[in-house]
Amino acid sequence: FIYAGVRNHNSKTLEYTKRLSSIISSRNNVDISFRTPFNSELEISNSDSEELFKKGIDRQSNADDGGVIKKELLESDIIIISSPVY
Repeated sequence: FIYAGVRNHNSKTLEYTKRLSSIISSRNNVDISFRTPFNSELEISNSDSEELFKKGIDRQSNADDGGVIKKELLESDIIIISSPVY
């Protein structure tokens, strides 16, 4: 699973992360789920803190891609998260 938290199509972070994904998939027989804000919708959670952080329940997950992303994360052997630095 790879998530690149960039909102700029010309981002160097996105470019490097795509390149890393390509290298990994070309050298190994693996399926990679590559997520970005461009292909995934994540809304701000409206769950209270205890429900979200102590119990892992996010009521927003059914309204956006949060539930699908959570499932992909839990099923992944390796997780790569990239974020631009300003």
